[in-house]
Amino acid sequence: PTPRPTPAPGVTAAPTIGAVAPPPATNRTVVETYGWLYAEDARLKSRTLPGHDVQLAGMSLFWSNTGWEAEQFYDRRVVEELVTNWHCSIVRAAMGVEDAGGYLDDPAANVDRVRTVVNAAIELGIYVIIDFHSHDAELHTDDAEIFFRTMADEFGAYPNVMFEIYNEPDYVDDSSSIETPWSTIKTYAETIIPVIREWGGAESLVIVGTPFFDQKLQDAAADPLTDVALGLDKIAYTLHFYAATEAHGEPLRANTRVALEAGLTVFVTEYGTVEYNGDGVVNADWTRDWLDFLDEHLISHCNWAVNNKREGASALTYLTDVDDLPWGPAALSPSGALTRANIENSTAARLARLEAYYRDEEHGNATRS
Repeated sequence: PTPRPTPAPGVTAAPTIGAVAPPPATNRTVVETYGWLYAEDARLKSRTLPGHDVQLAGMSLFWSNTGWEAEQFYDRRVVEELVTNWHCSIVRAAMGVEDAGGYLDDPAANVDRVRTVVNAAIELGIYVIIDFHSHDAELHTDDAEIFFRTMADEFGAYPNVMFEIYNEPDYVDDSSSIETPWSTIKTYAETIIPVIREWGGAESLVIVGTPFFDQKLQDAAADPLTDVALGLDKIAYTLHFYAATEAHGEPLRANTRVALEAGLTVFVTEYGTVEYNGDGVVNADWTRDWLDFLDEHLISHCNWAVNNKREGASALTYLTDVDDLPWGPAALSPSGALTRANIENSTAARLARLEAYYRDEEHGNATRS
């Protein structure tokens, strides 16, 4: 089918973001500013601003599964809160797949939740990740094809939308301790990406999972996707980490450096300030170590997760819900308070780079004239 024409973003003025409000030269929404994004030389770049590197910062929603109680946050008001008060430039819709209440059990409700978030992101002018939130996606390839065909057909013409085709590969099956190898993930990607390209996402960024919970990027670096028909300049590779887990520190950063040195563009679609199981105490120092690393390499990131569950990774305190919006300081967990501040800082740095880019462009134009 012929892709729909790219629509104009629904919001023409940038949302108010308090102390880090965009300067006059950049008084546009994030997507109006950067447009379509692409991957080159281990960086995410803007097609609208030639040569300009882009680093996005935002939040991931929790699993979308019916009956898990986090589905309430798949709400336009939540996206507006994240844009207006948290200063997010990206949000991730984590659609559960094989677990109870997920896409395989309740496809219509889960897809509708994703649609709500994506439409809100488009309206508000930020980027959004449509995440097939599975640990065994290769076992559900047919379902993934149907899902991504539908999503690409509906949203592939929007520069806001990215497709994360495999959340966290783990083991070959639930009873095995054998990790799902990169060769299996690669084959799955070579099946799903053409579906996205054919059904409307020819220019969309596609984010590909990596082995062992998105920790072994060196495996992908050793044998990356190479078929030019996949749109190699529109493919990034996933890194996940939980900062309070010691093994997720320097060892994972070393793996990531291998991928970066190989020219792969890395995207942190999920990270935590706590332990790898999503619980425990926030480690602010180790989180800062990671964010410094991401800033050094301009790697985009989403924090896990917008939820009120009684676990350390939840950004909200227990029982804080959508009806409590806007969420003041008392509504935020220790992780939520730290993450909101980190996103604000990242936004300020992004806008400073943007201002510098415009100054350089103006100076260059003046010099050339």
